[in-house]
Amino acid sequence: MFGTLVIGLPSSYTGGELVIHFEGITEVADFARSTDPYAINYAAFYADCDHEVKPLSTGYRVCLVYNLVQEKAGKKIALQSIQTHAAQLAELLIAHQAQEAARPAIVLPGHQYTPGNFSYDALKLNDRAKAEALLLAAQKAGYYARLCLVTSYLSGAPAYSGY
Repeated sequence: MFGTLVIGLPSSYTGGELVIHFEGITEVADFARSTDPYAINYAAFYADCDHEVKPLSTGYRVCLVYNLVQEKAGKKIALQSIQTHAAQLAELLIAHQAQEAARPAIVLPGHQYTPGNFSYDALKLNDRAKAEALLLAAQKAGYYARLCLVTSYLSGAPAYSGY
């Protein structure tokens, strides 16, 4: 067990504060102060933190309390930097360049953007990390790469499929 998670379900009460102490610092989680009657409050803390629950003055407090347990430690997950990913991508780009004739390549992000909300700083979730790695890899591989909006058009007669 490495920690505890307390989820306070909506209920009406006073008192019952959760007080957490660690290295001279005290934090108080007072779920009763929530102004939203449907709020679900939570607190999480490490197992080496001292904690106490103050007595209730009125009402009933309903909480779900979980012991956070980590199974037997396996191989640690090593976070790789953007530079590591960019170096691997650059190798792939260089190998691709040797196999293919020089032609434009497009890598689409995972989310859709409009001209009004499209900028590097406005990229959503992991699109920014992907863009950063790709732009850095392109620079290392000697490619010209830019972040831009793309509209694709297909023209011509459709191929006859028999239907």
